[in-house]
Amino acid sequence: MEANETTVNYFRLMKLTMTEGTKAIQKAVVSRLPGRQTLHVILRQKEDKIRSLSKGQRSVISNRQLAVLYPANTNCDLSSIDMTLWCVLARNLVTLPRGVSINWGDDDHPPLPGQEEWYHDIIRIRLTRNALFHSRQPQLDKDTFNDLWNYISGPLRRLNEDVDLDSYRNSEYDRSAAREFEIQVKEQVFQEMNDVLKAGLADRSKLYIVIIVIAILITLLIAGTVVVVYFQLHKETSCGYGLRGEIVDPIGILSVMPREGWKAEKPNPNMKNRPLPVEFVEFTHTSDVTRCSDCCAQIYNIQYLHMKTRGWDDIGFHYLIDSSGVVYEGRAIDKAPAAVWGWNKKIISIALLGNYMHENPSIDTLSAFNTLLQYLKSKNYARYNFTLYGMCDISYNETDSPGRNLYNIVQSNKAKEEYENFRHHRKGPGARCSFNFTSEYVC
Repeated sequence: MEANETTVNYFRLMKLTMTEGTKAIQKAVVSRLPGRQTLHVILRQKEDKIRSLSKGQRSVISNRQLAVLYPANTNCDLSSIDMTLWCVLARNLVTLPRGVSINWGDDDHPPLPGQEEWYHDIIRIRLTRNALFHSRQPQLDKDTFNDLWNYISGPLRRLNEDVDLDSYRNSEYDRSAAREFEIQVKEQVFQEMNDVLKAGLADRSKLYIVIIVIAILITLLIAGTVVVVYFQLHKETSCGYGLRGEIVDPIGILSVMPREGWKAEKPNPNMKNRPLPVEFVEFTHTSDVTRCSDCCAQIYNIQYLHMKTRGWDDIGFHYLIDSSGVVYEGRAIDKAPAAVWGWNKKIISIALLGNYMHENPSIDTLSAFNTLLQYLKSKNYARYNFTLYGMCDISYNETDSPGRNLYNIVQSNKAKEEYENFRHHRKGPGARCSFNFTSEYVC
């Protein structure tokens, strides 16, 4: 049975690469040895250096290859040096021109077109051999064969002008010869894999230590993460259950109390959706006690006021934050809030529990507020470059919300880029705010 074209293509290219490629690299190395000395002389002069290449975790020569270079009581046989070993000798015995630096083992960055020095061509030949070695099947379609043939032809001609490429391209396919050559290739691959394995076993004690250290570090990292998540999820809250953590990279963890946690009433099912992300985020305060003893009950009372007294469809805010840094889910994010008339369809509304006209927000509150802003961007609820407004910036009525102290803290932290999206309304700083600022703000 005749072999198909793809098998013949693979055989011809592999034979060319292994036979003529090895000869070309040998010629390039031998012709460039220091002082035009023979390889045998150079190997004796550089024996300590060559033997050092077999030591340590980064060894590049195996004991088997050392035995090829330094046979007992005689010089090495050049014909027994394979392509891999010639590449090692090229790297360690031949001096590159001044200012030239080559990463011989970087298969991800092959030489660029136009780079045709001898060391570039050696890399091209080695890359072609590796591509053939690692093929799943000994087959090459016509296009791949032509591409690889053209890729390796130039390097072979430049390194060995006597090479006869046509004799390989037009060679007859002999099944027995091909089988014998395939066995030789497999033996070489096996030897190289065995060399790597032996080198690994020689340093296995060091490897075990590294693995143990990595395992300990991973265990400590996991334990630390568990501790952080535990304390984030067990912040003081009267609700007692339902708290979940939302990881916000790279800020931290957001402690979120879902609606069912604070026993929210069901919203009006006829509320219409609105598109996300929005362009603006608005923050306010609730004007009541800053440190609530029963925050879930307080938020429920706010919802009751909004729905039963004011006739709204749900609690007016999307999120509320208490003094311990817990974030409570309010109105669904895809529903317009009931916060600022004329702005509701284009804002996300955040309420901080407390009265910040005279009191200062806690560190936990401010941290949760900042993390929540990053969370809104990461979830694409708000645009990446959204604008942050205090309620009094956009309100059509004079108001003291979000409170002088909170407002000034956000304003002062703008310079620290903690609230980089903070802006005053275009009508001027605090156009509708019922209080004065501690410092002038320039947009």
